[in-house]
Amino acid sequence: MGGKRKGHLDFLRILAAFLVMVHHSELAELYHTAAVGLGGSFVLCCITCLVVINVPLFFLISGALLLGRDEPGRVVYGRRIPRFLLLTFFASSFTYLFRCYSDFHVKNFFWGFFAGDMDVTHWYLYAYLGFLVCLPFLRRAVRGMTHTDAAVLIGLRFLFGSLLPGIGYITNYKGYPNLPFSDAFSVPLATVDILFYPIMGYYLEEKLPWEKADWKWAAFSLTVIAGGIFASAAVTCHEGLRTAFSGSYLRLFVYATAMAVFVLTKYLFTRPHCGGTFRRGFEAVLRTLSPLMLGVYILEPVLRPVVKPLLIGWMGQSASPVATSLWYCVFGTAVYSGITWALKKVPGLRKIL
Repeated sequence: MGGKRKGHLDFLRILAAFLVMVHHSELAELYHTAAVGLGGSFVLCCITCLVVINVPLFFLISGALLLGRDEPGRVVYGRRIPRFLLLTFFASSFTYLFRCYSDFHVKNFFWGFFAGDMDVTHWYLYAYLGFLVCLPFLRRAVRGMTHTDAAVLIGLRFLFGSLLPGIGYITNYKGYPNLPFSDAFSVPLATVDILFYPIMGYYLEEKLPWEKADWKWAAFSLTVIAGGIFASAAVTCHEGLRTAFSGSYLRLFVYATAMAVFVLTKYLFTRPHCGGTFRRGFEAVLRTLSPLMLGVYILEPVLRPVVKPLLIGWMGQSASPVATSLWYCVFGTAVYSGITWALKKVPGLRKIL
């Protein structure tokens, strides 16, 4: 990471990885089952609306860490991109060998590696490579960023990500056609995740007047989180009652929720705290676990078919899916963290993981 580690970013990285685990478990898919009822569906929808901030949090963290740095382009193109490309190759190799070791074919492997379809959950690695390619340009673009610039980007994200989809849902519900809106009009800085989230991560980390932060910041963040989750869950449940659950509206306010979680976390971590053994121990745990989270993200979708039955097998078939999913997410994170820690001891893998 370089420089002094920031506790709030370490915590957010761990939270994001854990939410990825939840997203890949059954828990995030139970909201549309008839067995849980309307109230259960709403609660599970709320959980899922929080869970889907996982990747946005990763990109917010990346922007907060990387966009403010002053380093030449040769570092990005000569070190960062090759390192992450090597990591992507390693992830693809591990996935292919683990699943197809008995039927290995070089052509199929390279076809899957370049296509990025070894495992659909590894799309993040390819998206992050795209962000790294843009990194030198984004750094120059954000240096003079103002509060007005951030407000414009957030407003445009609201237009494309919340307002237009919301209007479309209402018009369809009333039996009217979708509001005509030209597909040719696009604002990539606001609508493309690998641009919007890193820029906003940099803004939240570096441009907000944190010296003026008080309890109102926390209250506002909690209001945004609760409001965004409630609105998205309500629309999703209404859609399920009216026709069928599609999950299309679970991300109506994901950008607002993710940014509010970022602000709330940094506020809590930057408040004056009493020193003590507990705080030092907590920060030590964060520093230890945070560097392992990328490995958790890479390993979990591949090893899940083996690890999950081992972790939940003792619970029996009568255990509820909610209980088994939560159990797997908590202890699975520990297992994959341990495997990543062991892999980082291998000289060839230490620098890329």
